[in-house]
Formats: sequence, C-alpha cells, structure tokens
Amino acid sequence: MILIIQSRTDTSAWHELKCLYMASGMKFNEFSILNIGSSFVHESDVREQAQKADAIIIGGLGEVTYGETDPQKKAWLDSVRQKTVPVLKEVISNNTPTLGICFGHQLLAEATGSEVGPHEEQTEKGVYTIELTEAGKKDPLFANMPGTFQALEYHKDVVLSLPKGTTQLAQTLTCPMQSVKYANKVYGVQFHPELSLPELEYRAGLYTKEPQRYHGTEELVGDASNFIVVRNFLRIAGLNPQE
Repeated sequence: MILIIQSRTDTSAWHELKCLYMASGMKFNEFSILNIGSSFVHESDVREQAQKADAIIIGGLGEVTYGETDPQKKAWLDSVRQKTVPVLKEVISNNTPTLGICFGHQLLAEATGSEVGPHEEQTEKGVYTIELTEAGKKDPLFANMPGTFQALEYHKDVVLSLPKGTTQLAQTLTCPMQSVKYANKVYGVQFHPELSLPELEYRAGLYTKEPQRYHGTEELVGDASNFIVVRNFLRIAGLNPQE
C-alpha cells in the first residue's frame, strides 16, 4: 500500500491526487490517503498510517508558505509541521521508502534538522533545467535519465542547506537543493515529477486568476513531465508500476 500524505485543503488536493495517480502507473486501490491539513488528524494517526505503508509519497502545499505572516495561517502550518516532522524522523530512521515532493521534501529536511524557509533568489515558477550531481547520476531514483533534464517548479520555500548525513542528488542554477537522499530509500525532490506543463498551469491557476508567464515554458521541448522519477521511486520501494 502506498500512503499519500497530503496537506492541501483546497481543490488542489484533488488535482494532486489525479497527477500522482497518472504519474505512478499504479492502480488507484493501491493508494491510501491521509490529509495532515485536517484538524482531525493527529501525530498518532500519521505514525499509525506510516507504519502500515509499503511506501510513502508526501505531496506539496500551495496555500501557505514558511514565510507566512497571517497569524492564523502560520498557526495552521506550524500544527501540520509539529504532527508530521517527528514521524518523519522515524520514517528516515526506519528507512521506509519515501518520496517527498516540494513541501514533502522540505518536511523531510526539517526532520533531519535542516532549515527551511522562503528565499527570493531561489524562487522558481516554470520549467527549469535539473542537473544531477555525480551521486545523482549513480542513484536508482534517476535511473534511465540524462545528466540534465527539464522539470516543472512552483515554489517560494527551499531547503537552505544540505542536511547532515544526507546526499545532494540534483540542483538547478537557481536552487541547489533540488533533490536530497535522506536515507537509503528516502528521497526528496523540490521539483514536481508528477506534473505536465498543462497540469502546472492548471494548478497555478487555482491560486491566481491573472495571466502568468512562467520561466522557460516558451523554450520547452516536448513535455517536461516524464514520470520516470516517480516510477523509479516505486521500483526502489519494491513495487511494480505499469509502463
């Protein structure tokens, strides 16, 4: 069973599920969903579900950022972090196969003691070129992928430094911590391997009605969403996504 941990409380949650389902190549009844954005979900619930899972995918968050100034929104985000980060420390220690995407990547970084926060110069919205490190080129998460490839980004917050005991696998010119290996089977990616360009534009449109131009989209060759990262992760977890 693949546990999808979500934080989203708006309609982007349904969109995220759709995209993860399409990217995974797995049957929908092989997923279990837990939304940590709900006040009804407590740390004990997160722990119980994580312990049952064969693999975990932690999704993103578009409603609130680490730099939130609204007290109510900040309190909500803090509650999400407080009930999740302790469990993720255990997940990393137990080497439970886990893929954190965007906010999920940042939560894993917090669990290892790294600082996460907004960074204007590292903000990315659009298509960016991912460059694998030497470790990334050898890692099964990026098997059958070139040393550089295009991926879709939509974030203001970043992992500000490489957490202790972890390995940097990928970077962009803008944002160094594009992928981090937190344990043998625990990974984080700042980019969105579950999104195609139309799906990125749809999701971004849920938060702004103003026409947007996104970095690199006019130069995009083909479709930046190849889903290979998600499916490689599931193979690492011992699961068998359909091609």
